[in-house]
Amino acid sequence: NETDLSSLYHQIIDRKEKIKAFNSVEFIFDISFISKDIKYFTGILYYLRPFINVPSKENDTYFQNTYDKRYLTFASVLHQCVYNFWDRIGDLLYVYFDTGLSENKVYFSTVLNNFPIEYKNNKNYILLNELYNDKLKNLLNQRSEIVHYKQIETKHYLGTFQHRDNEPKLSDLENEKLSYPNYFKEHSELTLEGFKITLDLINELPDK
Repeated sequence: NETDLSSLYHQIIDRKEKIKAFNSVEFIFDISFISKDIKYFTGILYYLRPFINVPSKENDTYFQNTYDKRYLTFASVLHQCVYNFWDRIGDLLYVYFDTGLSENKVYFSTVLNNFPIEYKNNKNYILLNELYNDKLKNLLNQRSEIVHYKQIETKHYLGTFQHRDNEPKLSDLENEKLSYPNYFKEHSELTLEGFKITLDLINELPDK
């Protein structure tokens, strides 16, 4: 409604009682910079996509070019950027709601799981929980795989050779690879939606 989210953020959180120490200015700068990173790297994916390797259009070969390598690198980075954004949202909710979590256990998922029972029927909590289950859980699982087990580049480059005799699997890999710009554009939009829902949820708390 033509209200800047940063302004709305300060209007809401300054009226509410914090239960944990919190630097509200540092937070809004941090989440703004993460949001800009998501948009920037997503834009790069759109820029690079016309030039990447598509084995089905290259006689089923994969002589990786520089565009392809950078594209897959930025796709890996974007998983981490989106994770960082939602991790900060978990931190913000932790500051205002009593979850019973120790600080080293605070993640977006754990905060949702341990949310005060009196708010679990709140429409904004329900919206956040649905967003997590329907849209975020899969991405966060993929991010964990990238960080702990296998880079996206390995998945696509090596996977092309590992599954050379499995046409359905090759097609799935290729379609997933081509979908990354649109996928992260959607997630960029979901971060804004999720931030607004989070502010609405905090706004349900009584004023000081």
